[in-house]
Amino acid sequence: GGYMYSEDGNYNNNAYDIDINIALLMAEKLTRKIENVNVSGSITSEKNTNLSPTNVRFSGDVSGLNFTATTGNGIIDFAGVGPEYPVTDIIRFSTPTAEIVDGCACGEITSASDHFGNVGISVPNEMIHAIGINLGDMARLEIIKDGNVIYDKEMMFHRSFGWVKVGELIMNECSNDYVEISVNQGSFVAQELPEVEGVFDLSAYKVRISKAGK
Repeated sequence: GGYMYSEDGNYNNNAYDIDINIALLMAEKLTRKIENVNVSGSITSEKNTNLSPTNVRFSGDVSGLNFTATTGNGIIDFAGVGPEYPVTDIIRFSTPTAEIVDGCACGEITSASDHFGNVGISVPNEMIHAIGINLGDMARLEIIKDGNVIYDKEMMFHRSFGWVKVGELIMNECSNDYVEISVNQGSFVAQELPEVEGVFDLSAYKVRISKAGK
């Protein structure tokens, strides 16, 4: 079973096949480690269900199993993940549309992270470039609620928060292709806009971005 997968990731059908209940029994005797096998079937055993798999293929029902941090070494079929989720039950969230108005990129706040404290907005990275703001330039950020400007500051626009000093504000390109407002090694939410912390619907918080000094 040492070469269960080809270089392109296809299963070679050459692993030793064992029942999942036998695997649990073996794992109990082998400090919960099983290696280089294909595990199939469904759990009927009352054995401890903690496993530490290495190069293991699961083709049966793995519900009820608890994997240790080495889970990345095991491979399961999609069927082993669980029942198919109905497409009709999927909840989809649409990103509000941003637009350029009078040379400004206008959108709204879409997220306010409780953990890192970053604020996501609906303005795409490319729209910032379209209004003439390049990486390293200073930009003006205005946040408007109920027609009133509640926040108005300038900050650098760049790829990530590491381009400014610790504690400084930055408008950065997020990996999801939308602009994010951050503080290097800090929380924008806690430091600059605490009122949005814990707010689920942020659509009332409109955003306007322009060149610094405009």
